[in-house]
Amino acid sequence: APRGQTKFKPYHYIHHPNPSYALGVARHTLSRVVNGHASISPQMAIRLEKAGWSNAEFWLRRQTTWDLAQARKNEDRINVERYVPERQ
Repeated sequence: APRGQTKFKPYHYIHHPNPSYALGVARHTLSRVVNGHASISPQMAIRLEKAGWSNAEFWLRRQTTWDLAQARKNEDRINVERYVPERQ
């Protein structure tokens, strides 16, 4: 899956006439996050928090939840041997 894909639609939480200006980022940067072409980075999460749009942990939990859900779709391709420590 492509990086990001923040399908939880962060713009539903952002009410500002020019949110990219408020966050101190370029319009295309915020657009990439909003449209699911980039993940919410820790730095972006802090910017959102400082702007008063929830807290950084909220944004990072949402992003991690999405990333894990995407990884689960392909978990059958992940081959791992179960580790069993030797008894002594």
